[in-house]
Amino acid sequence: MKLHYSIIPTLACVLFSNVMIGQVGINTTTPDANSILDVVSTTKGTLIPRLNQTETNTLASKIPADGMLIYNSTAQCVQIYKRTSSTSGVFDCLVIASNNDATNDAWINDNANTQVKLGTLSDGSTVRTAGTEFIIKNTGNVGIGTTATNAKLNINTIESANYVRIADFHAPSNVASGNASVVNFGTAATLKNEAQLRYISTANSSDFNRLDIGFNGVPVAATSILAGGNIGINNTTPTATLDVNGTVEIVTVNNVPIDTSYKPLVWNPATHRVETTLDNSNIKRNNSTVASAATVNIGSPLTVGSSGTGCGYEIKILTYNGCGVSAYNTFIATGSSTGFWRIRHIGGISENGPATSTSSDQGATVTVLNPLSAGCGDTGNASALNFTVKISSTGQLSITNNGNIARSYRTIISRVID
Repeated sequence: MKLHYSIIPTLACVLFSNVMIGQVGINTTTPDANSILDVVSTTKGTLIPRLNQTETNTLASKIPADGMLIYNSTAQCVQIYKRTSSTSGVFDCLVIASNNDATNDAWINDNANTQVKLGTLSDGSTVRTAGTEFIIKNTGNVGIGTTATNAKLNINTIESANYVRIADFHAPSNVASGNASVVNFGTAATLKNEAQLRYISTANSSDFNRLDIGFNGVPVAATSILAGGNIGINNTTPTATLDVNGTVEIVTVNNVPIDTSYKPLVWNPATHRVETTLDNSNIKRNNSTVASAATVNIGSPLTVGSSGTGCGYEIKILTYNGCGVSAYNTFIATGSSTGFWRIRHIGGISENGPATSTSSDQGATVTVLNPLSAGCGDTGNASALNFTVKISSTGQLSITNNGNIARSYRTIISRVID
C-alpha cells in the first residue's frame, strides 16, 4: 500500500511538468520544441484508431473537430475529418500520388476578365507567353493558346508547320474491322438535329476505311470519304473519285472561252457514269468581227486526231445584221496527215430564204450567198450577209466578209469522227 501511494505523487509531478513545458516525449527526453507530441522509435509505429465504414459514419454524424484522424478499414486508407458546414462534415482519404507535382503552377483568379487562368509553366515561376495560355471563363468556355473564347472550346496554335495538329480524337481499337468512332455536333441524340462525323474501320491500313458525314437517325451518310480517295454522295461504297447516288443539279455554268476545245458529256447507262461522246472528239467556239472585204482566221488549225489517218468536222456559222435578220449555215470538212483538207456547204437559211453556195479550189473554198432585202438601218446592202469560208492545207479555217459593212460571225467547230 505504501508503494502504491508513493507512485501517485511522482506521476502527478511528471504530468504537471509536461503540461508546463508544452511537449510530450515518448521514448525521448528531448521532444521537438515545435511539437505537442514527439514519439521516437526505430522499430515500431504509431497506431491510430481503426474504424470500419459504419463506425466511421457514426463518428462523422457526431460532428467531431476538424482534423480528426482515423484509419478506415473498409476504404483501407487514413482519413481526416473536414467540416462542410456547422452541422455536417466528411472523412476523406489522405492520398499521396506517386507522380505528385510539387511545383506551384499558379492558377490565378482573374476576376476582372471573369476567368481563371494558368499563369506559369510547370516550373511554377516562368510566365506563360502569348500562344501558350490556358483559361477557363466563368461561362465555362475554355481557351487553349488564346484568350479569345467565343465558343465552349477555342484552340489556337503558334506553330507554323504545313500541317498543324490541333486536336486528336483517337480510339486505339479502331484498327479492327467494324469498329467506329463518332464526334457529334448539335442537339444531343435527337433525330436529324445532331450532325455526326463517323470513322468506320474496314481493316487495318485499308483504302476502304471510311469517314462519314451524316445525321443522327439517318442510316446512309450524306457524304462518305474513303481512305483511297473516292467520295460518295448518299453512297457509302463509292467506286469512282466522285460517286453520286441521286440527282445532280447545276444552277449556273460559265461559257466556254473563245477558241477553247471542250468535249460534250453524256450519261452512259452501262457504266453509270457521265462520259464524253467520243474519246477524240472536241468542240471549239469562236466569235469574230470581220470588216468588209477582210479575212480572219477562225480559231486554231483543225487537227487530224489520234488516229493520224483522217477526221471529220462539222462547222456551224451564224451571222446577222442590225435589223435582227440572221443567217445560219452548216459545213462539213475532212482532212488527213498528208495535208489534204476539203470543206463543203451542207445548207443554210435566212429569213429571206435558203442560202446558195459555190465551191472552188478543188473544194477548199466555199462562197455562201444568204438572200437579204436591202434597206436595213445598219446601211448593209443585199449582200451584207454573204461570206466565203476557206480551209488551208494545214487545216486553218478562215472567213471573208463579202458584205459592204463589218459583220460578226459566231462559229462552232465539232470533230465528230477520226
